[in-house]
Amino acid sequence: MTIADIKQTGIILIDCQDSVGDDVYFNTADPQSNVLVFNCGTKGYVEPLLSALRTHYVKFNAVSFVTNNAGIHAELTQFFPELFRGVHLIHRLPLSKADIAQLMSVAVALPAFELKLAEPLVSAEFERLKSFFLLDERLTDIAEHESISQLTAAFIAGLQGQKCAFSVYVQIRLLNFYANRLNKYGEVYFKSLSLKLGDTNVSILHLWQLVSDSRFTLNQRYFIYNQLLSLEFNGALKNKSDFNTRFTAYSNVVREFALQLGPPGAFFDKEERNPDIVFVFIAQFLSPRHAPSKIVLETIKALCLSANKQVVLIDTCELLPTSGALPWYDAAYGSRGQYNAETLTYEGARFNYLQLSAGMPNLVEISGVIELIKTYKPYFTITVGESITADIISQLVPNVVVPTVSRLPHTLSQYRVFNKRFITNADEVPECLQPGILSIDMLPERALAQSELTRDQFRIPRDKVVLAVPGNRLDAEIDDNFISMLLCISSDRYFVVFAGVFNDYEDYCKRFPVLRSISVFVGYQEDFPAFIKLVDIYVTPPRVGGGLTALCALSMAVPVLTLKYGDAYSFAGELFAFNTLSEMGSVISTVCNDFTALDALKSNALQRFVELEALSDKYTDLFDNVVNGPMFNVASVVERRD
Repeated sequence: MTIADIKQTGIILIDCQDSVGDDVYFNTADPQSNVLVFNCGTKGYVEPLLSALRTHYVKFNAVSFVTNNAGIHAELTQFFPELFRGVHLIHRLPLSKADIAQLMSVAVALPAFELKLAEPLVSAEFERLKSFFLLDERLTDIAEHESISQLTAAFIAGLQGQKCAFSVYVQIRLLNFYANRLNKYGEVYFKSLSLKLGDTNVSILHLWQLVSDSRFTLNQRYFIYNQLLSLEFNGALKNKSDFNTRFTAYSNVVREFALQLGPPGAFFDKEERNPDIVFVFIAQFLSPRHAPSKIVLETIKALCLSANKQVVLIDTCELLPTSGALPWYDAAYGSRGQYNAETLTYEGARFNYLQLSAGMPNLVEISGVIELIKTYKPYFTITVGESITADIISQLVPNVVVPTVSRLPHTLSQYRVFNKRFITNADEVPECLQPGILSIDMLPERALAQSELTRDQFRIPRDKVVLAVPGNRLDAEIDDNFISMLLCISSDRYFVVFAGVFNDYEDYCKRFPVLRSISVFVGYQEDFPAFIKLVDIYVTPPRVGGGLTALCALSMAVPVLTLKYGDAYSFAGELFAFNTLSEMGSVISTVCNDFTALDALKSNALQRFVELEALSDKYTDLFDNVVNGPMFNVASVVERRD
């Protein structure tokens, strides 16, 4: 009997013997029992194994993989789980008849792949990219960005041109497999590239450990930290990290900056501070249409007009910095606000403004801010989002951190705000930080329309139930699953309007031709309140942010449908939240065919907004909680290690 005669269900034994070395091959150990044996050593086994498996792939319908090596077992399970599902570890060889019978009974169907054996399993472009990052790391840092980009573009173009789906799958998974075998920049780059190409098996824990990896400079580690936060925010990671993982990574970075700066001086007693001055920090200040900047401006307005404070806003430019950049595929970089002025005004509130350089964070400028604090001795400081500079400053004066998303902020400062709607779901935090959690829920002022818009202006049918999908990150948030949900709505009475930034709209229309006939992309809408009045339902793609636009929609009696996480969920509440996109699509189908149900949904949306307003606190409540709280006259925990 030959290999060609083997039946469709079988066993593939990966027999690892150190004496085999690099001489790897398949043979038939027991043809009558449909057992194939792959003899290999512990080094360089993976590509020959995958190549041989591809050759014999069509001969099997279901397979039990088994190996006698724990390391190989762990690697195949970790890096190729879709292929080697349930690979078995067995130390006793040869396999007995009982072993074979048992393994045959639990054989698993192989995933379907288009096969083209004439194509190489691993392309020359992949090999060139891998070889580059085997060089001395000094030759592969960010200075070689152009070379890295060219090598990567060639590799991706090769993937796109391949007909063998098995080979494409293998090469994407090999990026993560080889990452730890390359120099430190190759490890980071291959992991980031693998993620972008769709490998959801990249370990989140391993990625976050890079932030504390001493092989990298402090600024490089902070760069990695920002890239990981960006990936989580945009939904690129299959699983989200927990609070303690993020907090540990962030606090280590802050403490090392503080250590390099040295002690800033003694904490100022409240009697030494100026009760009329408050400093406000943000890591990226852009414009009122940028949600975190809007929160800053609303906070400053309350400080100036309601609390009669003199305010200094410092844009630290720490978000997604270029400082510390290293090879990272499709890295995100922060934009800079274009305000060439020392004072700014927002809705009657006039305040001082300082923007730090694009080279932040750096010790020289942080030291300069420390000197400003020592000179003006503000009563307290407020940070919107995260800021290394503000956390270091909290050793001199109390700092309160207001989050930009619906989760507990990472900070070593005295206070952190977490809205009352989700305080029961706050991640566990170190005991030393718990006294500083403030249960405050502040809503921005209700946004009003500044103009009158019509559906005709945007080619929106007058007689359809209009679904709005707004957002400035739609390219990252929308995927085939979301588009499929929209296209599977069981009604001919609906129309979809995408608004914001959606460069991939035309591509989706080409791949899903029906989409063009039931939708339109209208670009960014400056007057969002006027725009949202034109639609019937706000449909939220999977996202972390989007809170302010969701709140605006509710105020206009527009229901906000969302999955059960993120800012939109924190405002919309349980009534409008779903576990899956399928559940969401089912409700949309119902209300598109039942206008009475749609009217009820709109009524509930407005009622939800009224409830939120009734439960909300004033900004002055935040200020009072800070001043009267237990941490107002206590230095921060930057120097502590518990």
